[in-house]
Amino acid sequence: MHTPTASLDVLIAEDDAITRRTLRALLENEGYSCAEADDGSEALEIARQSPPRLALLDVMMPGMDGFTAAQHLRADPRTRNVRIHFLTARDDADARRVARQAGGAGILTKPFDFDGLLDTVSIVLLCGSEKRQAATV
Repeated sequence: MHTPTASLDVLIAEDDAITRRTLRALLENEGYSCAEADDGSEALEIARQSPPRLALLDVMMPGMDGFTAAQHLRADPRTRNVRIHFLTARDDADARRVARQAGGAGILTKPFDFDGLLDTVSIVLLCGSEKRQAATV
């Protein structure tokens, strides 16, 4: 289980333990603080305790799927500004449409191109930092 932290960069919600741990190790190796959840309900619980800057949500998880979890994140004032990218093997027009409707900014396709994934995370988090800095100036 995740212990709340002052600053959580990335929440990884993925039901496949190997994929989840691999993503966490990759991101933590780059200096990001991460938490992991194995389903959408656990992801919401973690996000409400420590809103992440970015949520990586697997689309197909048992119980609550990633699209439903994203809709809950958007509906909660504590988590409505979390950036969301979905993890899925599907990258077609219908999947992208549903992802946008659920409040996601993009799709990261499986199997992952780890360099591309790191680039996406870096860009998403850098843009968020710039927006926060501009708001405080």
